[in-house]
Amino acid sequence: GSRVDLNLDALQGECRVEVLDEKGRPISGFVGEAAIAIRGADSLQVSPGWRKHRDLKSLKGRVIQLRVRLTNAKLFAFQIRD
Repeated sequence: GSRVDLNLDALQGECRVEVLDEKGRPISGFVGEAAIAIRGADSLQVSPGWRKHRDLKSLKGRVIQLRVRLTNAKLFAFQIRD
C-alpha cells in the first residue's frame, strides 16, 4: 500500500509515525523531525505525513516497519491502504 491510516486519539497529546527498513534501521526522510506530529486529533482515519513525503509511495515494494511514537495519545488500530 501507499498510505497509512490510524485510528487515533491525540486530543491531549501527539503521535509521530516513523518508517524503518526490514532490519529496523531508520529510512532517511521518514524518521525523527521528518515525521510530522499529529496533534489535536481524535479520528478513525488520520494519515501521518513526513516533511518530504506525503505517503509511502516511494517505498512501495519494500519491506518496512512502522514505529509509532505516542505522547499522551492512544492508538487503537492502523491500516495500510492503496
